[in-house]
Amino acid sequence: MRPFSEKEIAFLQNFAAQAVIAMENARLLGELRERTRDLEESLEYQTGTSNVLNVISRSTSDVQPVLDTVAETATRLCGADTGNIAIREGEVYRFAASSYSAADPEFWVKLRQRTIVPGRDSLSGRVLLEGRVVHIEDILADPDYAFPETAASGRRTGLGVPLLREGAVLGTINLSRNRVQPFTERQIELVRTFADQAVIAMENARLLAELQTRTRDLAESLEYQTATSDVLNVISRSTADVQPVLDTVVQTAARLCRAEIAGIAIRSGDLYRYVATFSLDREWDQMLRTMTFALERQPVYVADVAADPEFAVPGAVTLGGMRTSLGVPLLREGESIGVIALSRQRVEPFTERQIELVRTFADQAVIAMENARLLGELQARTRELEESLEYQTATSDVLKVISRSTFDLQPVLDTLVETGQRLCDGAAAVLAICEGDVFRCLATRSLDPAWDAFLRARTFAPGRETVNGRVALTGEVVHIPDITADPDFHLPEAVTLGKMRTMLGVPLLRDGSVVGVLGLVRERVEPFTERQIELMRTFADQAVIAIENTRLLTELRESLEQQTATAEVLQVINSSPGELQPVFEAILEKAHTHCGATRGGLYLFDGETFRPVAMQGFPQDLAEQLRRGISVREASYWEPLLVGAPFVHIADMRLIDNPIARRGAEGGPAPIFYCHCAKTARCSA
Repeated sequence: MRPFSEKEIAFLQNFAAQAVIAMENARLLGELRERTRDLEESLEYQTGTSNVLNVISRSTSDVQPVLDTVAETATRLCGADTGNIAIREGEVYRFAASSYSAADPEFWVKLRQRTIVPGRDSLSGRVLLEGRVVHIEDILADPDYAFPETAASGRRTGLGVPLLREGAVLGTINLSRNRVQPFTERQIELVRTFADQAVIAMENARLLAELQTRTRDLAESLEYQTATSDVLNVISRSTADVQPVLDTVVQTAARLCRAEIAGIAIRSGDLYRYVATFSLDREWDQMLRTMTFALERQPVYVADVAADPEFAVPGAVTLGGMRTSLGVPLLREGESIGVIALSRQRVEPFTERQIELVRTFADQAVIAMENARLLGELQARTRELEESLEYQTATSDVLKVISRSTFDLQPVLDTLVETGQRLCDGAAAVLAICEGDVFRCLATRSLDPAWDAFLRARTFAPGRETVNGRVALTGEVVHIPDITADPDFHLPEAVTLGKMRTMLGVPLLRDGSVVGVLGLVRERVEPFTERQIELMRTFADQAVIAIENTRLLTELRESLEQQTATAEVLQVINSSPGELQPVFEAILEKAHTHCGATRGGLYLFDGETFRPVAMQGFPQDLAEQLRRGISVREASYWEPLLVGAPFVHIADMRLIDNPIARRGAEGGPAPIFYCHCAKTARCSA
């Protein structure tokens, strides 16, 4: 027998190394493909939910397009054969949308006429009864299922998810498959998301309908009341200010009823105070405006106040000269809100026509006061609607920036801080992102460039000393009306440099963790409103969406780049059978390029010396020195590789007491990474 020669053994070892490389490449490629499929599925799910949100934004008053989109998208993304949505109508539920309404319209018409009640005999009824997700893996094996026509249609696996609002079941999303194949947890969670979106759309449509109804009612009331105020032109000219109307009513009533004294008193609590007066005596006129009194809810007529023992208004006779007096209440819905009082300085009864005229003036005064009140409410409501529209437009604009900036996060962050500052009337805004244990300001908006530069130059750690730190610490909204009065706040530059007083911080939350902070400040003590805080919450959510989109797309791009690099190396291996040098150079070139390295080398270890077989970026003299080989003693920092370490990662080669390491790090900080390329070949790169 002839033993194998050293050359033959080395030859076989070489084949073994190549086999290991091929096997490792195949494993990594399989993992990469699986990860790519997961990312593609996540992206598809995210696209589906985004499409539903877009439909919601376009269909604020009509919920049907949203339900149709949800039914079709859920059916498609979850691999179901059919899908439908049932909505509550009174005490029963009816189908409102399905994935097959267009394909089978006759069946859909019949299905819409069917009513559903809570119970265990059907998928929808069971969801409505229990108010939770119901997953039937095989309808034929479910003893409670009592709809044979469903089984006859071929449906086997069913999923029902409730539409919940404040614990009440508004409806259900139902999916079914014509095969026994349970839905995955990710698919069930996706349908839950669609259910939440459907509830949001239904709630938006309901609130908008209520708002439109209320607005129409106010406009109708205002139109009617304005029409009835034509008797006095001043009412139509002073819809927002009731004082000119009251002054005109008092003067006109006094003139037409031939009274020397007139006044209108308005209710304030349980008392009444004069707000409009007319008198020939200035001193009495001023005294009337300081008087308060209680009032009966009916006209009061005193023929002669001097002869009435119950009339006890101080100075009425001696100072005002009052003799005959008339009071008519201002009634609104049966409640007295004021009084018109007329007095004569002589005993002369008012006629019925004059009393009726004062009643008319009282009605007109009530109309004017009601007009002013309703107009004030309407203007306030209009301002709220305009503000809501402005907020909605801003959030839509941010979504557009997110959709245009899939790989570049900065435009989104800049838009968020600029829009937040503008809409919330802030002096400055900032958005900080978590980087390890600290938060760094990546987007700022301030009237003072020095404050901008200060924020961008520093980091914030979780703690109570700053608003950003406090938000990062608690994970909750932090609102400080006046930072100078907050004992825990300690950032002197905020006052001295930024001139800040009121501060607001809103967390960027992802899976319960704070990934950033959106901050807003004012140079005056003026707390932010709840609507402004809610708007900033919305912007924070949009920032998280943008960050997550960028992260996922970046990971996908890097994954594809790695896959491409691996494929190219495999191609070199396939095209160079028996030739190692092209493979070594291809491996180093791909690693060098993909990792953004300045220098790179692939070394083989022969038991005593590391020898380079491929190099990238080394100076000529250093390359020549390395080609002569490096002993284990000279490359002590590689020793962990020889005892089985998978890699060695050195942050800065300049900090190592080794002449070769320092020589390789000339020109600046040099982080470096070494790893085994194959254990059996005992080589390092």
